[in-house]
Amino acid sequence: SDIVLNVKWSPSDSRYFASSGMEVPLYIWDCAIAHSTTSSDSIDPSLLFMHVGQKYPIVDFAWNADDPWMFATCTEANDGGGVLQIWRISDFVTQRGNTDFKSKLNSMWMDRANSGSKSTKSADSDENSH
Repeated sequence: SDIVLNVKWSPSDSRYFASSGMEVPLYIWDCAIAHSTTSSDSIDPSLLFMHVGQKYPIVDFAWNADDPWMFATCTEANDGGGVLQIWRISDFVTQRGNTDFKSKLNSMWMDRANSGSKSTKSADSDENSH
């Protein structure tokens, strides 16, 4: 029942696309990795990255055409304001094969999924400080 607001392909590599919606963070997907319903992982293996650092729904985002792992995301708050974030995931992408890193990521993702909240405390704190 989540409403997807945006889907955009990477300008530098057609195997990646990103999506965002009203009730979900920004997801980055790797189309070269097949979705497996028999996987023991709790996360779809084609999900490369999940950006959960914004308090309100991401209403728009853009890939940087010059830096393939840099993004801009923008939110619209209920009070008429909004937040623009510019972020880079290149460090995350280089750690993708690290099993300890993947285990920590799975744990954080499950904690977020089980909390039922749209943002973490640190995300709220960061956003309110702008």
